[in-house]
Parts: sequence; structure tokens; C-alpha cells
Amino acid sequence: MEFECYQELIEKDTTHWWFLGKKKFLDVILDRYTDNGNEKCALDIGCGTGGIIEQLGARGFKSFGIDNHEIAFNFCQKKNLPVFKADAKQTGFEASSFDVVCALDVIEHDEDDLAIIREVKRILKPGGIFIVMVPAHQWLWSHCDKMNHHKRRYSKKSLLNLLNREFRTLHISWIHCSIFIPASVIITLRKILQKDQVRYTNPTHYTNLLMNYIYELEKNTYRTFHYLPFGTSIAAAAVKAVRIP
Repeated sequence: MEFECYQELIEKDTTHWWFLGKKKFLDVILDRYTDNGNEKCALDIGCGTGGIIEQLGARGFKSFGIDNHEIAFNFCQKKNLPVFKADAKQTGFEASSFDVVCALDVIEHDEDDLAIIREVKRILKPGGIFIVMVPAHQWLWSHCDKMNHHKRRYSKKSLLNLLNREFRTLHISWIHCSIFIPASVIITLRKILQKDQVRYTNPTHYTNLLMNYIYELEKNTYRTFHYLPFGTSIAAAAVKAVRIP
């Protein structure tokens, strides 16, 4: 990820509607597939500014994070968060260490996403839950993907095929449904006009208020039906098989 992107991430993690929306979707999945807290251990891979570590900790998990980016690692240390500088393919943790592992907008950054999936399986306890979110639809590829050093965007089928190589997939759905149509139109027009490069801009206070309201409605729809019909990203939950003696 480019330096300027990390600076933007630090500023936006607690205020930008998109990041707050992602946390809302995570809450829905955690409510459905995990038992909060009770000193269970959770790991956020690619923890960035540490927002998900804090979210997991607030739910009672003994939460940790890893990131291989120096800026993210230093930022989390300044917040006194339990973070380690490590690669997603070689975390350094002992086998069967965690009850929950999150990789939210992470695996698309690595050429070898299967290696990350296998490492997650190694460090998860039997019966542990893996929660993953990824950008959707290769045709939505844009300058933002290049700036964030993405290697790919996913289809539902490609993510399912990846997860099912090592896990049993419990759930998969589109997310960020409310921005799908405007994002599709804008990205397509930029490609046609050859003006794909964009600058990151902070939304206004009122834009954040409006979008937070829209995302609250989207979260409630997701919670009720456990599915959204389309979106710019995909969320999935998978379980590590329990060995029967």
C-alpha cells in the first residue's frame, strides 16, 4: 500500500462511512458465528490502524493483530495494542492458537492467497472461525486497486473455491450493496473517458452522516436476511474442521 494511502487510512478509520460500514458487517458475522469473549483468542491479519483489534476486544475477545507494514505496526504500538510485525503467510504463532481469525481486505494484496488461507488454517483451533472480506468483480478494477497494490478482485465462485480447499464455508454474501450501482457507473465512465486516476478526498461531515444512516439500513437488512443481492465486496465465514478420533 502506498504511504499516502496509509496516512488516509489512519485519518479515516474511525470516521469514514466505508470503514464504519465494514465494521457493521463484521459485527453481523461475529454475532451469528462466534460466541463473544470468554477469553477466546482472536487475530486480525493486516490490522492496519488497529480498529478491528479494538472492535474484537470490545466484544470480550483476547485480541491481537499482525501487519507487515512499518507504519501500521508503529501506529498500533503507539496505541498500546497487542500487535506483531509479521507476514500473513508466516505469522509465527503456534498451531491452533486462535478461535477467530479475520482477514478483512487482505488476501487480495498477495500473489499467493492460498498460502495465507493455509496459514490461517494452521493457527486456527479446530472448530475455529475464519472471517474474510475481499473486493468483488474484476471488471470493477480501477486506479484505487493499483494504489492499494491489489493483485486481483474476486468473484463469489473464486472465493468459494479458495476457501473450500482448506475450510468448510458457512456463509458468503455480497456487501457494500448500497454503493454498487454508483461505483459501477463511475468506474465505467472513468475508464471510457480514460480518467481513471483519482485523488483520495475526505467526505464531508454530512456525507458521513448520510452514508452511516444508509449503511445502518444495509446492516439491518444483512442481519435479517443474512444475504445482500449485490455489492462491491464479498464477505465470507468458514470453519476449520474438527477431527473426530
